[in-house]
Amino acid sequence: MEIANEIGVSDASIIRFSKAIGFEGYAELKNKVYDMLVENSSNKISLTELMRMNYEKMKGVFAEMKEMLFFDIDGTLVDFSGQILPSTLQALCQARKAGHELILCTGRSKHQINQTLLDFGFDGIVAAAGGYAEYKGEVVFHKSFGEKGLQQVVDAFHGSTPFVLQRAECTVMAGWMVPIFFEVYSDDRMKGDTLKSHELFRGLTIDDDIKAYADKYSDTDSLVYCRSPYTVEEVRGLLGEGIHVEMSSYIAPEPYSGEITIEGVDKGMGIRKLLEYSKVPREMTIGFGDGANDIGMFQITGKAVVMGNALDSVKKYADYVTDDVDRDGIANAFKVLFDINA
Repeated sequence: MEIANEIGVSDASIIRFSKAIGFEGYAELKNKVYDMLVENSSNKISLTELMRMNYEKMKGVFAEMKEMLFFDIDGTLVDFSGQILPSTLQALCQARKAGHELILCTGRSKHQINQTLLDFGFDGIVAAAGGYAEYKGEVVFHKSFGEKGLQQVVDAFHGSTPFVLQRAECTVMAGWMVPIFFEVYSDDRMKGDTLKSHELFRGLTIDDDIKAYADKYSDTDSLVYCRSPYTVEEVRGLLGEGIHVEMSSYIAPEPYSGEITIEGVDKGMGIRKLLEYSKVPREMTIGFGDGANDIGMFQITGKAVVMGNALDSVKKYADYVTDDVDRDGIANAFKVLFDINA
């Protein structure tokens, strides 16, 4: 594009800018700008020449066009052993220094988020797979399971499948499930010799009265299960309408572990609520992720960056596929997208 080349920005930036200010795309913006400028000129000159006349001004406009970046945690910012690469943190620091807004977008409830990431100071959080959203410290959306929805899950699993309730302030599970989750989640995220020492299970409450869960914990954001005798597809059939099931994003994907939310609640919904509040157009957003629960995010953000470790079923939503999480995937993506070197 002649304008992009002239003022030193990417074609993609021109297109996203056009859509962000209400045009169908670059062509419509180009025609409008030309018509407006030519009205004030007695000479017939090209659009490029007109733009060159205001080179510094236009370059300044695009320099201020910062994007809102949404990041999944597990498998994207953090590998499946709980490690955050130095290159990832450096890339995030450089992106923030450049003026981009950084938003966590995770299946975890807020209290389960890695302390290193919380201390970094993101501009916002979409948690509980879209059931919770906050921006600049203000809660802008929170959708809980409710008694009826939670009872559906409890009745369907009835002792066959270990599961944990994810609430805003704690997690809850029955005692017999603890050794199973301990075995499945024993990795570098475990800071001691008990499940409670794992960052995903901080504040764990043991409650064996499963029949009373729906009444006591109706404010549950989402559920995570593992070692089920049923595949994800079979669990969807068991739970029926009103419940959404995806393969687990906390561990390497496999069909007998999953995440459960209310139907219609996904990362895309949480992002929509945050964008409505912040007034940021979706064309100025980019999503980074690797799991099935990131598809809702990719369907909302203006651009989708998928990690190399993602399944092929997720990669088909990508505008760009970067390297694996443990091979500098985030840092390498930033080099391509923003010319940021971590």
